[in-house]
Amino acid sequence: MFKLIIIYFFIFLTNISFAADKPLYFIQGQPQGTQYGSEPYPTIIFRANKDFGNIEPVWSTGDNIHTYDIRIFFNAGYVLISEGQWHPKNINVIHMNEINRIETFDIKVESRLLKYRFYYNPKNVKQFDLKYWYGDIGPNPNNYKYFNITRKNNDYDADSIIAANELILGGPLPAYGSAYSDVLGLQIGGDGIITPKESIIDLEDTVIPKGLIKSDSTSGWMLIHNEPSFRIILSIPNRHGLMHRELLIFNRITTEWQSIMIEGSETTPRLINNWLVGVIADTDPETDYIIKKGFPPILRESVVLVNPISGHQFTVHLGKKGEILWIENYDVYYRVGEELYKAQIENNDFVDRTLLLTDPVVDFIHLAFRGK
Repeated sequence: MFKLIIIYFFIFLTNISFAADKPLYFIQGQPQGTQYGSEPYPTIIFRANKDFGNIEPVWSTGDNIHTYDIRIFFNAGYVLISEGQWHPKNINVIHMNEINRIETFDIKVESRLLKYRFYYNPKNVKQFDLKYWYGDIGPNPNNYKYFNITRKNNDYDADSIIAANELILGGPLPAYGSAYSDVLGLQIGGDGIITPKESIIDLEDTVIPKGLIKSDSTSGWMLIHNEPSFRIILSIPNRHGLMHRELLIFNRITTEWQSIMIEGSETTPRLINNWLVGVIADTDPETDYIIKKGFPPILRESVVLVNPISGHQFTVHLGKKGEILWIENYDVYYRVGEELYKAQIENNDFVDRTLLLTDPVVDFIHLAFRGK
């Protein structure tokens, strides 16, 4: 037993060492939701050198290209950047383990493209596919079909069902990077049965335990992340005066549930390398839930962090325009305006905060990932 513990400890240290040797990348982007009435500027991936003396561009969509959305799939090892102003026209698939390897898939549909999904075959994690959903606008979901964009030959094959063990969601977008989220709307019945609003997605026979839900005012729920080891559901606010949102976290290994209340009626956490992170946000007083007239949330200067496995939750003050970009072990990288910082997570706070870089580019960076 002692020898086994030593082996696992060695593997743990080796993984940390290997991760530290891989470059850290940052993404500057202007998703579609921020482009109305303005000229596009390129989405750029920057690579940081080891001492963070500077960050250098390694890939770009081009100066006059509208970016529709940006999605990072940390566990699967892919970054998806789609191009297009009103709907995605193509999707660039970037491999984290080989940044120069870019696969571009053209979207060849004449009817209205509604959304696309990323999924993978759990029996072969090196194989991925994309599915896009298109059809006529209307209330009948039978008008919509998913088609596959296969990695091998870029063919388009009809498919009807996405299984729960295949679907991976990009999740909500950064608070300062407005665009479309990759989430799944849900209905939760009084019996705890979960029903996806997209009938072609099968979430298995998962049932919310009786008495788990704490929220008494919500207009619905959305699945924001569906990882191999956990599933995360977030409540949707339905009125003013709400101070919290609820997270329902399902451990897919132990099949156990937990409920966590997070501060801010508009706080929308997203996954950053197996941590849930969100800028705490409140509903704008001008938002009208009755006529569904919305305004951007009012962002605070603090962020909430949640470990979905352990349930560890805490809040940290960063400052105006503060945003966490990357978390790895106990290291955290974040920006405050044009300044990029590194700190250590200790208990419920950040310690040893160190300024790494000051650059106007940093103000437009909202995403990061580590090379595999």
